[in-house]
Amino acid sequence: MKCPNCQAENPNTATFCNKCGARLEAPQGKPLPPAEKKKRGRGKTLIVVVGAAIVLCIVVAVIASLGGGGGKGATPTVAPMGEIEQPTEAAPTEARPGATESAPTKLPTDTPPPAPTDTPRPTDTPAATDTPVPTDTPAATDTPVPTDTPARTATPTSVPKPVVLKGTGQTATQEFSLPSSMSIAHFAHNGESNFIVEVYQAGNKELLINTIGAYNGERPLSGSDPVMLSIDADGAWTVEVRAVGHTDSAVFAGKGDDVSDLFEPPNDGPWQVKHDGQSNFVVYLHCAGGSSLVQNEIGSVNASLVVQFDDGPCLWEVQADGSWSLNLR
Repeated sequence: MKCPNCQAENPNTATFCNKCGARLEAPQGKPLPPAEKKKRGRGKTLIVVVGAAIVLCIVVAVIASLGGGGGKGATPTVAPMGEIEQPTEAAPTEARPGATESAPTKLPTDTPPPAPTDTPRPTDTPAATDTPVPTDTPAATDTPVPTDTPARTATPTSVPKPVVLKGTGQTATQEFSLPSSMSIAHFAHNGESNFIVEVYQAGNKELLINTIGAYNGERPLSGSDPVMLSIDADGAWTVEVRAVGHTDSAVFAGKGDDVSDLFEPPNDGPWQVKHDGQSNFVVYLHCAGGSSLVQNEIGSVNASLVVQFDDGPCLWEVQADGSWSLNLR
């Protein structure tokens, strides 16, 4: 049978041209033999098989692209209709001379996840302690009214007993202790001739009194060592030694020889000094910080002078034959 398209000869049983693929038709008026009808039914079966193979190839290609089996972007090859390609074994690739074999790429190994640490067990919550019941607040007591503080009274101090000595004429006394480290000795004599008194203490000798006739006056004695008196007189005499007292004022006045009590020294300043006698007028200032001669005149005195005081306490010693006074101006 000739192809009406390309005039090529084809078998009488062919449905399509083997050269150009055009459809062949039998000549009109000639019925096809029974054998051809059988062949036409086989051709339909072949078309169904080829279609199923194409669908299967498409499904395999889709599964391969989703599963990453082929190269990225590779297009599956579909065999032409009527044939199914058989897979061929790939020929081994010959190694080129001088080419180094590339080391096989190591696939990353799965890093093992860190072992979970033991979760610490929760500690037991301490049982709640019983809240102490508050005690009753004691009622406030009345604040006692303060009593009046009694005024301080002077603490009585025992006054040492004075030492009393008596005699007539020239006499040397026994050793005796002074009532206080600062004491005052009062002397009295009723004779008409010399009256001389000397004191011996710790190996030292001091002249206290040297006068004529009757005498009534005082002299200071100090120290902790025992003393002895040497008395030269023509009449009866008396000696009384007592502890010195204390006074609040430094002002002092009297007659004849006299010694004041202890006082706290005032500020340095001017003092008025008076004396109405005819003989010596001598004034000493004895303080804990030292002694000084304040006045030394003969006869009457009415003058002012500056007196400087050392550290106290202090006392005055006056030697005079008349009345006198020491006043702060």
